[in-house]
Amino acid sequence: MAVVANLRQAQATDIVRLRPLIHDTVQDFLDTPELVHQLVQGFGSPLNIIFPDHIAENLKSFQDVYRKYSLKGRIYFTSKPCKSKAIIRKASLYDIGIDVSSSESLNHVMAAGFSPERIEATGPKNNDYILKCLQLDILINVDNIAELQSIQKIRHQLGLLRKARVMIRLTGFSSPRMHFTPQDGTFGIHTKEIPALIDWLVARRDEIDFKGFSFHLTDMNEQQKLVAIENAAQLIFHAIQKGLQPKAMNIGGGYPIQYAKDTNEYDEYIEQIKKSVIGKIENQVWNDGGLGYKDHHGVVVGGPLFMNHAPPHTKGGMLDHLLSQRSPVFGNVTYADLIRDNLLELYIEPGRAMLDQCGITLARVTHTKNSTNGELLIGLDMNRSNNHSQNIKNLCEPVLIPRCTGRQAIPLQTRGFYYVGHLCLSYDIIQYNKIYSDQIPQAGDVVAFINTAPYIMDFTESETLMHPVAEKVAVWKENNQFKWATDQKYLPINIYDEAENDCQ
Repeated sequence: MAVVANLRQAQATDIVRLRPLIHDTVQDFLDTPELVHQLVQGFGSPLNIIFPDHIAENLKSFQDVYRKYSLKGRIYFTSKPCKSKAIIRKASLYDIGIDVSSSESLNHVMAAGFSPERIEATGPKNNDYILKCLQLDILINVDNIAELQSIQKIRHQLGLLRKARVMIRLTGFSSPRMHFTPQDGTFGIHTKEIPALIDWLVARRDEIDFKGFSFHLTDMNEQQKLVAIENAAQLIFHAIQKGLQPKAMNIGGGYPIQYAKDTNEYDEYIEQIKKSVIGKIENQVWNDGGLGYKDHHGVVVGGPLFMNHAPPHTKGGMLDHLLSQRSPVFGNVTYADLIRDNLLELYIEPGRAMLDQCGITLARVTHTKNSTNGELLIGLDMNRSNNHSQNIKNLCEPVLIPRCTGRQAIPLQTRGFYYVGHLCLSYDIIQYNKIYSDQIPQAGDVVAFINTAPYIMDFTESETLMHPVAEKVAVWKENNQFKWATDQKYLPINIYDEAENDCQ
């Protein structure tokens, strides 16, 4: 406890914590400390816990919107945010397609139970990837003109009689009512090039089965997405006038999820960070980083370098909100009416939203110490690549699962600390924001980072300095008891029920 005594006192009297939103089943698992510690002891730290059953709830939030507006189409679960095999196997049981972005990813989802007609191939594609897609009759979401030309050439080399099924990914949207920032992008074909491309497709309609246009604008604001729908619809109608028969519009992903338990708490927490930036309270970010906010003569400037932890619309609710808006370009009809009444199918590609509450990351506490400037550091047996994404920073505090029960809580203003990793690198900070907890973690305790399946637990994971990557264990409830299997061995249904009943 000598380390605790050395903590600097916060100048603010009211410290705000940022607690995570936790699914009931995840909370029940965390409330089973003996199992948590056994799994970490058996599989090592860090350890990713997968909850594959939760994907059904996330899927339903989108399916409800399709039913509400009587829409037809396909929900393509974007597989890239997490490498878990258990999640893909579980998803294969439902009425859902899947989006892959590499040749190996295609192999992965087919081995998990997805048949070719349920798969969409996205991302930049080399010839090996294109060859496999054509052989399997996979729907190809084309990123660039060279890719389309390769599709035509390889189809001819294969001697295929069937057409290549493609969609064209768009970029470069515009509208007189909306100013688009000049931020550049790498994906898609500019809308200005599409009229000439439509003529190219018309001339090759016996080879290419053009299904429609797509886009994926995760970083755009709501109005810009609506403009993209309008632009895509206008180009679809132009293609129909030219004699093509597109039937679908793919509006991609970008459906947020909620990380923070309480919206007001999140807003207050961000204000706390801003106050620390301009010196009203002690620093709340490692090395005065500010997380995107800066002090300009006592005024906070800049913007957050982290995602919104409590967005107003999430998952299927965000899709519902978009489709309920009205288009001034198409007679003020709703976007749902625009799609449905023109007999178009709606495709979407939710990734993060499909993985909401599907995983957590456990790590064992190895030590506590003071930093050079006296900050309390909690060392974890993990590194930043095990809990990190380039564009997603989760600021919510992890849940502490103590090794021993009955530890005394300490006053709030004395327990701010930072989690650091086990790499021999000075920048191996697990979370750059100061964490407050009911107890100071001690060696042997386990902490659980919540909601890490989408883009965080393994998206950028690496064997830096020869540290192994984290194992994955799937967990589910059966007869009100927790069962588990390694991610590799997980089966989405219990095929041994009959044999187990024989023993009763």
